[in-house]
Amino acid sequence: MTKKQSLFQITFLLFLLLLGFRQKDDETVSIIQHGKDSEYLIHLKKVKDSLSLKLSDFAQDFKFVRLETNKECLLGEATYYVTKDYILAQQPKFGILQFHSDGRFIRKLVHEGKGPTEYIFSKWVVDEKNQILYLNDYAKESYFLSFDLRSGKYLGNLKKAFSGMDTDIKLTEDTRLRVLPAGPSKKADENCYLYEQDLSGNLIRKIDSPLGLNIRMQSVTLFNGKFLFRYHVRDRDTIYTVQGNQLIPFMVFDHGDVNPARGIAGHKSMFLNFETTDWVSFYNFYLTKNITSNSTQGDIIDYILDKKAGRVFKQGPLYFDPTNQFIPSTQSQFVVFQGNGIMQYDYQAIDLLKQAKTALADPKFAEPYRSKLKETIAQLGDADNPVLIVGRYK
Repeated sequence: MTKKQSLFQITFLLFLLLLGFRQKDDETVSIIQHGKDSEYLIHLKKVKDSLSLKLSDFAQDFKFVRLETNKECLLGEATYYVTKDYILAQQPKFGILQFHSDGRFIRKLVHEGKGPTEYIFSKWVVDEKNQILYLNDYAKESYFLSFDLRSGKYLGNLKKAFSGMDTDIKLTEDTRLRVLPAGPSKKADENCYLYEQDLSGNLIRKIDSPLGLNIRMQSVTLFNGKFLFRYHVRDRDTIYTVQGNQLIPFMVFDHGDVNPARGIAGHKSMFLNFETTDWVSFYNFYLTKNITSNSTQGDIIDYILDKKAGRVFKQGPLYFDPTNQFIPSTQSQFVVFQGNGIMQYDYQAIDLLKQAKTALADPKFAEPYRSKLKETIAQLGDADNPVLIVGRYK
């Protein structure tokens, strides 16, 4: 055998060895292509390895935003939506407050209540181009609410294409509202799982469930900055993406065994947490006891999909570069990755002050986050409004 032939054989053997490792690595995921779209079949029992990531693996350009504190805008627990110009904070039993992007308070934009321009239970979306808030009140079956973010004025009722209770609305790239009904319509010609309408109330299209299954979709929807909405169908281990008038699979979860019926101990439910260009964070909630009228007991396992490598890992603690801390994977579910390419995470002032004390005492806590954190807490009191960490998708 010549030296050249020996070198070829060694190279070929190394190739086969690497191929074997690659096949082993890919046991956690099978990928099916639907044109340009990928469907990920996740084999949960084959996920063995864990992965801990930094917040900076997902986002960049972090800043701290102190929300102004005064008697008109005191905040406790709230949910936030951040745009280039504004920050909206929704607080239960209170309403939606509006701040400038630098944290200065502007106004109470929407009141909670039973009035014609108030809401009881809501999902809402922001048209950033036209600076309009569209709000769906569960109790208002014939119209959506709309508010001008520049002036705070109510812009009037926006007619629904189909009357009925809806659990969610999204704004598409071509400025249409995508609506998720709460249940089947009483009118056969209006029965669908999703529909789109224009801003005059005209129906654009209806979207039925895959394979005509008699199922309802959960109100939890995600989108990853590219107007690719994800929908989770209740009691089915599949996450879908809308393509035309159809729902196509995006993620399918293989538990490796039979999943007990909902409500029975051992039942596993899969939920998306957040999605960016390269990553999908999701979790498995499984019951530890049968559901009773009093409580539901269960546990959570967190996972992370690396889309580039086509691998799934158990998600370990997430390292928050801006505050020099690890947070449990279950707490990372409160990191919000918005559809406009902005991520945000909120700290109560007293919690951030405690964390800052620990972080700044660590000589390894590096710039530029060290200076940003130090500047933020310099005038922060423990009874002040929350502080947001705001970043931008990578």
